[in-house]
Amino acid sequence: MAKNPRLLADTTGDGRLDIVGFHDDGVYIARSLGGGLFEEPRLVLDNFGYSAGGWRVDRHPRFLADTTGQGRADIVGCGSGGVYVARSADLLSGTLRSNPSDVMVQTEPLAILPEDSRRDDV
Repeated sequence: MAKNPRLLADTTGDGRLDIVGFHDDGVYIARSLGGGLFEEPRLVLDNFGYSAGGWRVDRHPRFLADTTGQGRADIVGCGSGGVYVARSADLLSGTLRSNPSDVMVQTEPLAILPEDSRRDDV
């Protein structure tokens, strides 16, 4: 797990924690079925990975946060070229994504400000 972090977050908006794994070849999501059971992990993005995109734990932090206010955790990665956001709604569409920049690229710093609890540019 030193080079392939695993995180828990609700990526579907159903209130259950799904497993999001950053692997060599990209991002896998295993949706929660409840009761401690999960679907088989599915590759949803062939980037943000150790080999797929060259992401390194010590240099490129990746987080899960709801950046759209839709109640679903999106992937936020701080890469060499800026902050990349892959929205979970797009990732779970059934189409394998190749680049987080196909989804959205944000180069300004991000913060959650208390007024509305949504992502803001700072």
